[in-house]
Amino acid sequence: MHASDIRFHVVLCSHNGAAFIEDQIASILRQGDRIAVLHIHDFASGDNSRELLDRLKAQVGSRIQLHYHPDAPGAAASFVRALQHTAPLLTEQSLVFLADQDDIWLPEKLSTINTELERRRLSPAEPFILFHDVHVVDDTLQMIRPTYYTGNPFYVPRDLDRTRLLMANPAIGHTMLMSPALINLMTAWPDTDCYMMHDWLAMLIASRVGRIEQIPMALSLYRQHENNVLGAYRTRGGIASVSRLLRFTDRMVVQAVGFARAAHDLSTKRAIASSGLEAWCRCGYRPAALALSMGAVMRGPTWQRKAIGLLLLARAVIGPANGKTGQGRS
Repeated sequence: MHASDIRFHVVLCSHNGAAFIEDQIASILRQGDRIAVLHIHDFASGDNSRELLDRLKAQVGSRIQLHYHPDAPGAAASFVRALQHTAPLLTEQSLVFLADQDDIWLPEKLSTINTELERRRLSPAEPFILFHDVHVVDDTLQMIRPTYYTGNPFYVPRDLDRTRLLMANPAIGHTMLMSPALINLMTAWPDTDCYMMHDWLAMLIASRVGRIEQIPMALSLYRQHENNVLGAYRTRGGIASVSRLLRFTDRMVVQAVGFARAAHDLSTKRAIASSGLEAWCRCGYRPAALALSMGAVMRGPTWQRKAIGLLLLARAVIGPANGKTGQGRS
């Protein structure tokens, strides 16, 4: 199959995104008619997003499909739900872009993707993720950094190692192109509510059953503003920073245990690659925290990442947050 035969779908999730979403939609539609459908899922926006989206839908027509949800379950759950809705609409000639409400696609994004699909021989029938670099910009689109992959903390391909992916995800969700084969696995994956972000879950699955490819070129603008769910260079000081890291390490352990157990259970049905760390993670919360702690100290590329190993070690001693038990916490 040639890249010219592909129908591209875009899945965009929004929540109170009226300030920036119109610019993002325009940048996507400017890519041309190869963008077959833009599926916009709005989750309980309280601003004027829905009025704005209704107006754009009336102007553009069937290339925009709107889906309004009464709740806002968070980024990870929102995208999983949106992909579950989109999956039945895909064919063997479909590929799916993920998009956020506040970023901007650069004009050459789709043409570059087409070239790379051909060059790398990527097929919708195989589970894969193709992602790219970004220019990090402020809320007025002024440059902060020309690349996301400065080495502090992320650098590719180093951080695509299966063990590293249990501790951090170097790929930004809105840069991802995904195959239907991967989406079908992702939307059927058990206990998706234990994952911090949808893109992290996708990367974990693709690293075990398919391919992850990166284009070392900025093809979008990654907008940083005060309402970002996860900002690229957001800093917090003092107690707030420590508290956030403690929550992060707790959720990292829960996620690693949940993924290791799910992957092991599914390995009886299909070939799923594994790492030695996952054997520890399957044993439960405390063994997983200890193994991840050692992994962070040994593989952490910066002192900050190595320091997370100490917090993970604390988790191995004190156990999960609030003493909760359940999937991933036993």
